[in-house]
Amino acid sequence: MDVMSFSNLVSDKSEQINHHPKMIIDYNTIEFELSTHSLGGISILDFELANFIEDTYDELFQSD
Repeated sequence: MDVMSFSNLVSDKSEQINHHPKMIIDYNTIEFELSTHSLGGISILDFELANFIEDTYDELFQSD
């Protein structure tokens, strides 16, 4: 799986929970910035999305 496909999975999840991270894509790397602007910090949605990103990355890219 490539970076763009991974970012699409994160985008789909973001739409589901109505919480959209800043994503910076540079060739084969991706960086996520999570925050809840209305709170001026982080919220449970940031943690939920971060867990999804980590779990999805581990499932797709980490070998046993």
